[in-house]
Amino acid sequence: LGSGKRFERVYFEISEYSRTQWEKPQVKESKRQFIF
Repeated sequence: LGSGKRFERVYFEISEYSRTQWEKPQVKESKRQFIF
């Protein structure tokens, strides 16, 4: 249970970081290439 909570916090921090990085055009291009 504790590890699950830690995972949620880490996942939330990563999603927050990704959201801020996603706003940058150059990162958006690289992410598009990475995903597809």
